[in-house]
Amino acid sequence: IPYLKQLPIPKINSKNKKITDRIIRLVDRIIKSKENNFNANTSKLEIEINNLVYELYGLSKAEIRIIEKSNRN
Repeated sequence: IPYLKQLPIPKINSKNKKITDRIIRLVDRIIKSKENNFNANTSKLEIEINNLVYELYGLSKAEIRIIEKSNRN
């Protein structure tokens, strides 16, 4: 939790509203899928959310590789 306090949270503005709205819709789809079937495969939706978050934070391809590599371990 101490690390989360250090994480900058982007403010929603006219430039990123489409991204944040898309993230919200995808999260809603995951929740509905899991409510209907807890074992539903939502990995494609989760990957799409990850990609949108990378875009929201303006991460470079190198930064994304570091994150994805650390998530595999």
